[in-house]
Amino acid sequence: MKPTLRTTLIGASLLALLAASGASVAGPRDGERRSHAERFADTLQLDDNQRQAMADIFREQRLAQQQVRAETRSKIASILSAEQKQTLAELRAKREARWEERKARMEERREARAERGERSERAHRGGHHARTTR
Repeated sequence: MKPTLRTTLIGASLLALLAASGASVAGPRDGERRSHAERFADTLQLDDNQRQAMADIFREQRLAQQQVRAETRSKIASILSAEQKQTLAELRAKREARWEERKARMEERREARAERGERSERAHRGGHHARTTR
């Protein structure tokens, strides 16, 4: 499928519609990990052709976002001094390190829950979009 603005807008509109409707997408069952797109497709009961079209739309959107990020970084770099570029590189390295630490902690918690036979709190609440009272 040739990437078009129309298909990107259709995908974004479908996601916005689902989010605005307040629909709850069930979390993984029995340790099964599925992507948001898979749960979304199941909730909408998409057929195989629709699922493929949705996958193409998401892939297209991901590539477009990567391109925008690369262009943005390049434009920012073009206005910075050498010292500012170095500072920016250090900030990005720190952010990446924090993210790696966070991922490691999340994985440790996930493994501990699995050992205890527990589901994640998010899955227990009914998924990402479930409303909770706090």
